[in-house]
Amino acid sequence: MKKYYLHDGVSQQGPFDIEELKEKKVQKDTPIWYEGLENWMKVADVPELQSILPSIPPPYSKSQTPPTFQKVSSKSVAEEKPKKKSRFGVVGWIILIVIIIAVLTMIANNPNSIPGVKVQINTPKPIVVTKRIEDASSILKLKETIYATILNQGGDGNVLVTFHLMQDGNDYTRTESVYMRNNQSFDLNQTFDEVTRLGGDMKYYVEVKTQ
Repeated sequence: MKKYYLHDGVSQQGPFDIEELKEKKVQKDTPIWYEGLENWMKVADVPELQSILPSIPPPYSKSQTPPTFQKVSSKSVAEEKPKKKSRFGVVGWIILIVIIIAVLTMIANNPNSIPGVKVQINTPKPIVVTKRIEDASSILKLKETIYATILNQGGDGNVLVTFHLMQDGNDYTRTESVYMRNNQSFDLNQTFDEVTRLGGDMKYYVEVKTQ
C-alpha cells in the first residue's frame, strides 16, 4: 500500500496511508511526497487524494442571488408533464374516412373485388328454361333463329344472355343484357345469318350469367 509523507514547513511527518491522511485533515496546498516523486507536491495535485480534501464553498458575493429552492411534490410534477399530442390529427381522420368510403363503394359495385372477402348478397340466379332453333332462311339468304326462355330465381339485377351457334368450327355469338326481378322470366331470341348451306351441321346453346 502506498505511503505518504507530509510537511508542515518545519518538520516532516509520516508515513501515512490514505485513511490516516483523512484524519490529518490535510488541505489543498499541504506539501506531500510518496515514493516515486522527485519533488514535493501539493495534495491538490495528487489525483487519488482528491476524495479526502474537504469541500469548501466558494466565497459569497452580494451581487449573486442565491438560488431559491422549492419543494415539488411528485404529484405536481406528474400534473405538469406535457400531454402528448395525438399524431392522428384532422388530416389523418379525413384520410381514414376517404378510405372507408372507397372500400364501401368498391364492395357495393363488386362484393368480391377484395381478395379474401366474400360478401353474400341476394344476386340474380338466372336459368335457361327452354331453348329451340328455327330456320328462318329465304331463297337468297340462310338464317337461323335461336329462341330461349330465361327465368330469374334470385334477387333483382342485370343478367347477360349469350346465344351460341356453331358451324364448321366457327362459334357465332349474340349477347343481350336484361334487368330481371325475382321470379321474372323473359322470352328472348337472336338471329344468325353467318351460317351457310354447305357449312355442315349446326349446334347451338344458350348461357346466362349475372353482371
